[in-house]
Amino acid sequence: MISVVGGTVTCADISTGESTGPALTHPGAVGAMLPALLDNVPVVATTCTDLVLRVWEIGTGRIIRSVALSGQVRRILSVTADQVVVFTGGHLAAVGPVTATGPA
Repeated sequence: MISVVGGTVTCADISTGESTGPALTHPGAVGAMLPALLDNVPVVATTCTDLVLRVWEIGTGRIIRSVALSGQVRRILSVTADQVVVFTGGHLAAVGPVTATGPA
């Protein structure tokens, strides 16, 4: 189970309610998120008001991919090892590959 409150994303086991990793804190309100599996590792892609797309490793809270975007994301549609597809105000954009050396 993944929940968003303001600028914080939390992940928990749906059957026990136990946390499955640290809180994922953002510098602004989270506007879009999408969970996925990358190489059998649970991740969640998020964007917030700072216009940065982040892909987090849920268990560790580590950002494994990060990229600054030119506009607000309305929806994250797909997360793969090669790209993240987002919908921004009437446009689809495929972003990738980017490593965690970008903005956090």
